[in-house]
Amino acid sequence: MINGTAVSVALDLLHLPSRVQWQLTAPLPRDILDVLKIAAGDVDALGHAARATGQSAETITCAVEFFLEQIVLSPGADSYRTLASTSGATSAELRRNMALLMRWLHPDQRHDSKYARYAPRVTKAWENLKTVERRDKYDAAHVSPKRAQPGKLGLLSKGALKKRLRNIGQVPMLARDGAHVGRPMPWRRPPATNPIRRAVRIMVSRLRTLF
Repeated sequence: MINGTAVSVALDLLHLPSRVQWQLTAPLPRDILDVLKIAAGDVDALGHAARATGQSAETITCAVEFFLEQIVLSPGADSYRTLASTSGATSAELRRNMALLMRWLHPDQRHDSKYARYAPRVTKAWENLKTVERRDKYDAAHVSPKRAQPGKLGLLSKGALKKRLRNIGQVPMLARDGAHVGRPMPWRRPPATNPIRRAVRIMVSRLRTLF
């Protein structure tokens, strides 16, 4: 284990709890499985972490439990995060994480109820995702609203907008995504790209001033 691993992140949070708020918006560490194993009582994982970090087993256990409580089981966490995973996790990974969390939270494993009270939340998260049908239903209900794209939801695409305005010889200055957003965009006449035509226009304009 080196700096940046899940265990080291947990140790940092234990010593600097003020970072919890920032960590809540960060992705879970890739090796979150190490944290779950230690919490579930895996002696080998705990010993490896102690040797790698130079911290006592008691300190690492406290850090791991603090991390799970504050970051994984935080209020408002969705079912994926509650199972220490992401929406890209496989069913096998979700089941494995659920089993490790429940082993940690099981009343027979603990002598107090400080963390055991989170067991119903883990159970509910697993119920939401345990089958393909339930997972699809959960994803459909919790999908984030997507940003409107040009040409959809009543917005004109860049090509359609240019075509509509071609008759008056003007082209709008478009937003970066090619659609009108917010207040109307300013208008400008397309610059003359042919130098001969531009020279002729200037000459004609000057001749008009003489007559």
